[in-house]
Amino acid sequence: MSSSGTSMKEKLFNLAVSNIVSNAVSIGQRLNLFKTLSDISSEKNPVLPEQLAQAAGCKERYVREWCNCMACGKIIEVNEEEKFWIKEENVDALGNSCFELVMNGMMAPLLEPIDNLVECFKKEGPFGLEYSQFSNFQSFMGTMSQALHEKHVVSDMLPAIGNGIVEKLEAGGVRVLDVGCGSGFHSSLLAEQYPKAHFVGLDIGSDAIKQAKERKTKAGAVFNNLEFIECDAGKMPEIWTDSFDLVLIFDACHDQCRPDLCVQEIHRVLKPNGTFAMVEVLGSSNVFTDKSTMGSLAAMMYGCSMFHCLPVGSNCSEALCMGAMWGQKRAVDLLKKCGFPEVRVVDTPYFPINLIKEARKEWKEFIDEIRNHGTIIVIFFCTISLSCFVQFFVKEETDVSFPVAFAFLIFVSAPIAANVLFLWNDPTYRSKLFGKFFIKNRRQPTDIVRVASREMF
Repeated sequence: MSSSGTSMKEKLFNLAVSNIVSNAVSIGQRLNLFKTLSDISSEKNPVLPEQLAQAAGCKERYVREWCNCMACGKIIEVNEEEKFWIKEENVDALGNSCFELVMNGMMAPLLEPIDNLVECFKKEGPFGLEYSQFSNFQSFMGTMSQALHEKHVVSDMLPAIGNGIVEKLEAGGVRVLDVGCGSGFHSSLLAEQYPKAHFVGLDIGSDAIKQAKERKTKAGAVFNNLEFIECDAGKMPEIWTDSFDLVLIFDACHDQCRPDLCVQEIHRVLKPNGTFAMVEVLGSSNVFTDKSTMGSLAAMMYGCSMFHCLPVGSNCSEALCMGAMWGQKRAVDLLKKCGFPEVRVVDTPYFPINLIKEARKEWKEFIDEIRNHGTIIVIFFCTISLSCFVQFFVKEETDVSFPVAFAFLIFVSAPIAANVLFLWNDPTYRSKLFGKFFIKNRRQPTDIVRVASREMF
């Protein structure tokens, strides 16, 4: 016997039982059986399985077996007449698809490619898994995100990000990018709340984008301020440079094979003084600390990472192999290495498994980008100015004093310089006028070769 009074065999057996009951709970949630049972029964008026089956539109024999499992698993109640009900204090948790209830459905989509995952463990096995090998994962994540985030993204998260984001969204005219948007839950939620702003959802998964494009407003209308694009977050369109006021990423950065390139691209597409908010899983970057502070939640998150996040984020030879529990320290270090010198960690008691990392693209970094091409601007500026000077004061041989000539030179030069800077700050003009040259010469993201992520971050 262990010090806790339970042998390892008993513990393993209890885990197996819990696994079965948990998956049965998921079936009840997916078929709306809990909600239906809470609507038609009570302790004073329990119901037979056939009554529940009829109300839920299911087969009686299957529903009876499910009820038996739930009762023996101490999820619902049963009496000697084999009638069932839900305790009044449990109705809210079981009948309203709360986050804890939805989480019981995670194992089915995670275990879909289990045989392939086993091969990934082997020394000569594949690097990782493709997103497409998890055919039902995006649908599950959409349901989980809704249960976890729907009530708090607008009311709590956005105000916590700061930088006047809420006011800017309400005023309109801003562009928001949702990186790793999945089936588009967060993008569509925000697009409906802020109709004057424009939202773009980006994901590498074709199935996810297909689901996202099918989203409608609550009234059933097509969004006119929301678009979805299938794209690698590490290779966003060049025309997006300096074009987004806010970039969000919900629980997706750790899934990237190269999260460093993803964050560098986010930095590039942000406008100067634009805001980047990264919602990530709790974690300290130390498993001993996680075990001590997070308890069983740490075990669940490391397990989810092993089944999905790590294999999809390890699926190439250059992958950094972060995993969901890469933790606060590694996440902050990565953001700083990729262009965000100041990172603010925001607690999210309303998101029980998350923290927010908030950072901004500073104006001085934008000026540094201008300086990278300073030679071109100076040559252009001097050539035009000198041409005007020669045209008006040399060829015409006018009798004008030097101070007047110099003042005229400044007068001509200032608007030219201002317009050059204006054009450079506008990604559309920059792409059309200077695209080929600057794309060729723009600083490329630092190519961080694959090393042990524990050592690097």
